[in-house]
This record gives sequence, C-alpha cells and structure tokens, in this order.
Amino acid sequence: MRHRPEAPRPSPRGGVPPHTGSHQQPTQPAAPQRWPAGTHAQHEAPQADRTAFQRTVNSAARPAFTHAQFEATDQDRFVAPPVEQEHARAPLPWKAAAYTLVLVLTIAVGLGYVYVKYLNTQVYDPNTLVITNTGPEPAKRRSPQETVRGYLEALAAGDIEKALTFGEIKGDGSRALLNPDAHRRMRQKAPITEIMVHTTDEKALNVEVSYRLAGNKVEATMPLVKVENGFYALANVTTSVLLELNNAQRLPLRLAGVEVEEFEAIEVVPGIYELSTGLDFIEFPSSNTITISSLQFAQKTPFPAIPQLTSKGSEAFRTAVARSLEACVARTELAPEGCPQARRAARPIVEGSVRWQLVGNPFARVEPGLSTQDQTRATLNADLQMTLTFEYTDGSSPGTEEVHVSTTVSADMMGSDGDKLEVRWER
Repeated sequence: MRHRPEAPRPSPRGGVPPHTGSHQQPTQPAAPQRWPAGTHAQHEAPQADRTAFQRTVNSAARPAFTHAQFEATDQDRFVAPPVEQEHARAPLPWKAAAYTLVLVLTIAVGLGYVYVKYLNTQVYDPNTLVITNTGPEPAKRRSPQETVRGYLEALAAGDIEKALTFGEIKGDGSRALLNPDAHRRMRQKAPITEIMVHTTDEKALNVEVSYRLAGNKVEATMPLVKVENGFYALANVTTSVLLELNNAQRLPLRLAGVEVEEFEAIEVVPGIYELSTGLDFIEFPSSNTITISSLQFAQKTPFPAIPQLTSKGSEAFRTAVARSLEACVARTELAPEGCPQARRAARPIVEGSVRWQLVGNPFARVEPGLSTQDQTRATLNADLQMTLTFEYTDGSSPGTEEVHVSTTVSADMMGSDGDKLEVRWER
C-alpha cells in the first residue's frame, strides 16, 4: 500500500518551512521561542480554524460513507468492494433426463415398426430371377439332370413340398391342389414311374425326360434356368388350368376332392385330376377328368366342365315325374293347376264330372338330362296321350275325347332325397 508523504508542519507563526532538495541538508530548526501565555493561545485558535476548514473541503470533494466499517478508515485509502460469494449450483435433473430419453426411444421404435410393417412397400425388379424355396430343403448346387430327376422323384413319392423347392411357381392361380394331403390322394390314382433323363449336357437349359403317368408313357422337355448362386432350377414347377362351367353357379365343383371355383385359375403339377360335385344326383363324367401329362401346357389352359345326372339321380327324377303325372291324371278339373293337361269346354260342365286317363308309357324311350339353362335341374320332354270325358250341366256329354299334350318337366336335383323332389310342368 502506497503511503502519502506527511504534510509539512506549520511553523509557529503558521508558515511552511522552505523546501529543501534531496541533496541539501535540512535546516536545523530554530530554538523554540517562548510566548507569553496569552499570546500562545491567540495564535493556536487560527491554526485550529484552518484545520477544520480543510477537513470540510476534503469532505465535500469525496462521497460520504456512513457504514460503520469505514468510520475509522483513512478516507484517502483505496478499499476494494466486498466480493459476493457464488451461489451453490443446483444438481442436474438426471431422473427427468432419463425419463425423457426412454420416452423418445419408445416413440422412435414405435414409429419405426409402423413404417416397416405398414408403410414400407418394397418394389422388386421383375427382371431379377429369385428362387423361393417353398419346402424344407434348402437350395444347393445341382446340375440340370439332378434338378429334373429330383423334381419327378419327389412327385412320385407324393412329396409336393419337396418338389416345389426345385423351381418357382410363376402362375397366380389358386394353390389349393398343392396341399400335401390333396396331392397324395391324387398321386395314389396317378403314380409316376420309370423316370428317365435323356439329356447328358450338364449345362443344358432344356432337358429331355420320359416317365409313365398312371401307366401311360410320357415324353417331355423340361425347361430350366441357371440361378446366380450356381445351381439349376426348373423354369416353372407348376402349370395352371381354368375350369369352364356354364349355367351352374350353384353347383359344387371339386377337383381331386378339393372344392374350387368356376373360371378360376388353379395351379397343378403333372397328374390326373378327377372332377366331382359331392352330390348324389349330379356328377361329372370321366371324360371331364383332367390329365396333366407334363408342364408343357400353356398357362391357364381351359377345360370345359359338363355335369350330368347320376344313375341314381336319373332314376329318382323319373320316379318323381311318374308320381306327379299320376296325381295330375286323378284330378277332376279340365285344367288342373300344376299339371300338363288342359281343356276348354263350350258350355258349363258338371263339377267333378271330368275324367282323365293316360294312354301308354310316355317315358319309355325318353332319357332325362340337365337343363342347358340351369345345370342343377333335371329335365325331359314328353308327349302325353290322354283321354277325357265330362258332362255338361244340361245333361248332355261330348263323349270320350282324345287329348295330345307336349310338355317339359323339370326338378331341382341339388338335394339327396328323391321323395322330396318337386316336379314342375310346363304347358
């Protein structure tokens, strides 16, 4: 701390001693003079007044401090202001930060799942060949000959799942017949035997083969493709067929025991597929059996399905028609409702006097069939020969009259109980 030099003391007369340089010897103070008692008091009063005045001036030039700690401090000395102590820092909110982080991660994971599951639609290049293994056997290196033989041997063993691993299903038809149970049932009736591979070129993309399908010899060419990971696969392991069934929307359609839809493409493998309805009165003939000898069929090859009455259905229909006609002949009206016969009288007749009689057997040489308009209904055309007698109210009678009736009769054959068949006659 810098000290200010002491102020020169005033001389007894109030004067200031002369300044002496740094190299000059200080002047020796004069011997103190003694003043009379009254005179000394007179000189001390002015000196006190000057000191009080000087303090007043200095006090006006500086700001006043009233705090107690500055009362005894030299007013000309610099004093540093008090330093405020730093406030203690609050602890970081770790728990809130952790909760926020968990919430953000949960939302991010949820949004990612929604995007991948529902919004991310991948577009595949149709020119890139991808072999998808539909069976349990993983893809491995194999030659064209191994591929063809492996496929046919899997079919022969009734293992459709393994057979499908040898290539790709390109068709977009129903795969109902690629079911293992359905394939095994079909294969029992149409076994594949005597498999022979004739092509020896280990890089061939068309392999000549021969085998027997249900005892019938088949010769075929099976196209292949070479896949990027070094093995050969069949260009297609199935072909598709299309069943055409007209005017039979209500008729069940089963292929190899599996119910399918009409005009729907169906994926199949080499085999023999029988059509059926599962009904007692309607069936498909053996001529409607579909034989797929190889995979060389064009995609969606159409096959017509034409149902017919079973022998049981034909007999049930004939019985129902005969029963209905017998009831009509017993009627006592000229034009009984729901019957094929009808006659008009010239004059009023006696009620209950009408007598109908059937001549011969009108159905002896007529075979019933299914209607072309609705192949769920049996129908037949008949020429009826009948006789008619009645009386007029005046007591006269026209005698016995011969009546010829050409009619068509039909019945719904979707049921299985012949006694419940309802016959409908057309005049």
